[in-house]
Amino acid sequence: MMDKSTQTDAQMASLTTSISNLEVQMGQISQVLNFRQKGALPSNPVAIILKNLVEEKDKKAKEFQDNTVAVNFTPQSKIGKMLMAKCRTLFEETEEIETRLMKEDA
Repeated sequence: MMDKSTQTDAQMASLTTSISNLEVQMGQISQVLNFRQKGALPSNPVAIILKNLVEEKDKKAKEFQDNTVAVNFTPQSKIGKMLMAKCRTLFEETEEIETRLMKEDA
């Protein structure tokens, strides 16, 4: 039975491969669509479909990147360390406010 980390790594590898394959397949189509004259709308229905596919691929790639960041978030990661430092600061500020309020009540 695979542990969660191994499953996540396998899933990430699979998703990375899928995204790479999509990028290769859609790259040439994207070049063809971008080759047309600027501002000109594609007149061919196939070109419109291909343009929509490229946009969908870009959206999926962005979602994949967002998911990758979420999966890789740990207290030891750069963002994790920044958030932990901010939490400590907020906790210290809260304690200071609490101490002041207790002194005022006394």
